[in-house]
Amino acid sequence: MTQPLPRFVYIKRLASGKTAFYWHVTKHYRLRGCTIPDEPLGTSYAAAYGEDGGGGRTAGPNRSFDEWRRALAGESVEGVAKFGTVDWLFREYKLSVAYQERVSERTRGDYGRIMLLLADWRTKKGDRIGDRPVKAVTPVAADKLYALIAEGRPRQGEKLIALCRRAWNVVHRLHPDQFDRDVPNPWLGVTKKRRVMATKPAATREEVYAFAEAAIAAGTPEAAGAAVICFEFLQRPENVLAGYVRWADYRSQAAPDAIRIEYHKTGANVLHPLVDPKDGSPLYPDAEAILASVPKRGIPLVLKARRDGTSEPYTAMQMAKIVRKVCARAGLSKSLSTWRHDGT
Repeated sequence: MTQPLPRFVYIKRLASGKTAFYWHVTKHYRLRGCTIPDEPLGTSYAAAYGEDGGGGRTAGPNRSFDEWRRALAGESVEGVAKFGTVDWLFREYKLSVAYQERVSERTRGDYGRIMLLLADWRTKKGDRIGDRPVKAVTPVAADKLYALIAEGRPRQGEKLIALCRRAWNVVHRLHPDQFDRDVPNPWLGVTKKRRVMATKPAATREEVYAFAEAAIAAGTPEAAGAAVICFEFLQRPENVLAGYVRWADYRSQAAPDAIRIEYHKTGANVLHPLVDPKDGSPLYPDAEAILASVPKRGIPLVLKARRDGTSEPYTAMQMAKIVRKVCARAGLSKSLSTWRHDGT
């Protein structure tokens, strides 16, 4: 090969004839206690190392190795989470496949706030929890941290327990030596405080269509279309805004009397009839009248127009702002999240 190979890398010729790349810590460092796991890098040089051999998939394990070596020497680097600390654990969790594949974009912002809340929490000594070693968070410490954070904000406390349980499990699997051998996950068994769960009432048909008409009158028919799709076809607002409902799936040539709906959470792809098969009468005349007012700006049914003539998806905050304005003008108190039949 003519391309440079980064450190800790070896190549292997597969039976198929392709060249596979692997990141592998040498025995010298294993004997010194390095527990960073070996990692297959695939068969693409660019994906494994970057075009110049200085990035790609090797960047993560090489960074972890550098931090481990600095920690071994008792060094610290400003702006970089020290290997084995709570800050480091959260960073490793966010880089993990478990986080990248299982945590939705909608949830990541909330996760980030919870992580920062815990990491920036000051102890009685004045130091940050994020700067402490992972092993310093014992079951007793976890109980105390939950009690302090949940005081006056029980929902935040519940999110903290769920997130930390998961993060500790994921990173422990990759770096077991950084955790207490007897109690690797101190967040298991933390008892949550009892509280009465508030029920979010679902919007009625009258409220949904009153909003839709008000949104059209206000010049925001995209919000009207999102509302009726959520209500009639049980879509979550974030999925509508993300483009999972497309014009190509609405009365397409293959199914002119139906709309195809993908339920993102379950993966189900359902063809909903729009007409009665017995007499051909429309099943959703009010909804289709609203959808007829939504401009076709691209493949997704709901898109925001840009000043340069192109279009882009709405963010949740942008749509929420529109919803608040329309509801205030129309005297409604409902939010987009209540426009599914179960109100979730």
